Formats: sequence, structure tokens, C-alpha cells
Amino acid sequence: MPNRDLLSALADWGPDGILSVFPRLPPGFLPGVPVVQLRKGPGAVVVAFDEQAIGKLAAEVLVATGCPSLATLRFTTESRGWMTGRREGFLRRARELGREPRIIPITLPANDDSLAAFVQGLRQLPKGPWAIFAGNDTFATWMLEACDHLGLQVPQDIAILGADDTPEAADQRVPLSSLRLPHAGLGTTGLAALESLWAGTPFRALTKLQPDGLVERTSTRRQATADPAVAAALRFINAHTDRAVGLDEVAAAAGVSRSTLALRFRATVGRTVKDEIDQARVTQAIEQLVSGRYTVTDVALAIGCSDSGHFTRMFRRVTGRTPRSYLPY
Repeated sequence: MPNRDLLSALADWGPDGILSVFPRLPPGFLPGVPVVQLRKGPGAVVVAFDEQAIGKLAAEVLVATGCPSLATLRFTTESRGWMTGRREGFLRRARELGREPRIIPITLPANDDSLAAFVQGLRQLPKGPWAIFAGNDTFATWMLEACDHLGLQVPQDIAILGADDTPEAADQRVPLSSLRLPHAGLGTTGLAALESLWAGTPFRALTKLQPDGLVERTSTRRQATADPAVAAALRFINAHTDRAVGLDEVAAAAGVSRSTLALRFRATVGRTVKDEIDQARVTQAIEQLVSGRYTVTDVALAIGCSDSGHFTRMFRRVTGRTPRSYLPY
């Protein structure tokens, strides 16, 4: 419930209608003023995300990675809210798909040392690999930092999925896959509900908005392989997208000869080591381009291409499109 100062200021302002993100307002607050709740809770009219559907989609995404072990989070201090709904949807759908996810308890300390809490939670997991639904992008970012702290590779050891598709998710050291949610639709549908109430027209009591889909980034791009040399090569390639690594470097990281790696890599992955290097660098470039925060030149330099012509040719060869076509403006 909002604090009294905020309620007093709101009453003094004298609004004609309220779109509220608070779970509940005091009964009888501002009589005659229509209220639409933008979060599930008590209220005459509620417009909210379908949290169960978000969790369901998360389970489908992580099962599709091929990772044998799934997990999600439970905060020891959480009340029944959005995280509970997402977790319940995740668990239900995963079980329908034949998986039994593990629940990682997270105890956030009073000193707000979130990293320590996530590190402690990860330490409770048996040896992976694991695919984890973190609930949202904020928690996914903390999970990524905890993996760094413990020396765990993302996505090879731990695949991480968030939700909300925030700019910060795309800007991490390992860009985070995220479920895109209809935030704009939440506002426009809420406003439509208010307009109906102003006009005296009934509006449905509960509107649940569905997730818009997956924004796939590096954090869930697992390529499961039983070949340790190929797995090591993939880890090395994905960790060095900032430059054109040489085939000899990759073979050395894999602990086998260049010719042996070439044969085993093509047999396992279905393409050459060089093609995989180009694919990884272009994937990194796309993640930066679609964020809208970098120019084509900036992105080219970030993946080690000082020659814009070479960057464009490599990009076209991999995607069939130009780098500029991925810019959101």
C-alpha cells in the first residue's frame, strides 16, 4: 500500500482517474474517482500481465535448450505476487513436459548484498549444466554476476533466462535472453479501461496480457555436446567475440590438433570452426545493433572489425542482411 504522504498528495491533486501500480489502495479512497489497477490484486478493474503464462513460456524456452536440469527462484521474503505466479506457471508447464525443476531459495539480507545471496543460492545446486528462469531481468543480472563469482560459464554451465527485455539485459558481458512483455499494452489497455469507466460503460473486471515472445541472446544459446574438445572450443569462441580468433588458438583451447578439431567440430556442430567464429561475432553484433545504443561503426569495432567493408561482407554472408537493417531507427 502507498504511504500516507503519497496518498495525501494524490488526494490534493484531485485526479479524474487513477492508473495504479500499487497492489491495493485504501477502501473508499477518493470516492467517485475510477481506479484501474495495473497489477493483479483487489480492485473493481484490473489490467495485469498473465504471470502464469510468462512462467509457462519460460519453461518451454528452457526445455527447448536441451538442458537436462531446470531451476527457478523462490525468495524467502516474497509475498504472493508476480514472482509467485511466474514460478507456478513455470513449474506446471515444465512438469507437463516431463521435467521436475529445482527451486533455488534466495534469502536477500538486510544489508542488500544481493550478490552474496545469489552466490549462496547457486552453491546449493549439484553440478550442472542447469537452465534457470530468474523471473525478471534484474534477477537474471544478479544470477549472471553470481556465475562470474563462482567461475561458472554462461550458457555452457548455466543458461539464464529473464523477463521484461530491459536495455540492461542486452548490455551485459553475456547478453541475457529475456521474455518480452507488453509494457506499452499495459498502459494503453489501462487507459482504455479508464475511458470506459468515465463514460459509464462496463469494462471487464480482469484483463490478462500475454507475453510477446522470446528475445534470444547468448545466455540461453546452449549447444549441448558430449565431445569435451568441441565444448571447450565453443566456450572459447563465445568468450572471444571481440576479435577474429585464429583456428590454432581455438584448437589449443580445445586441447587437440587443428585437423582433429575440424573433423570433430563439423561432425558435432554441423559447420566449420571458422563459420562458428563468424556466427558468434555476428550474433554479438546483432545484440548491440538492436539495442539502438550503438552505431554500426561502434559495433564493428566492438567485434574487432576496423574495416567497415569487411564487417558488412561478413555480416551479409552470415545473415543475408546489412548491419544497418538491424538498427531500430
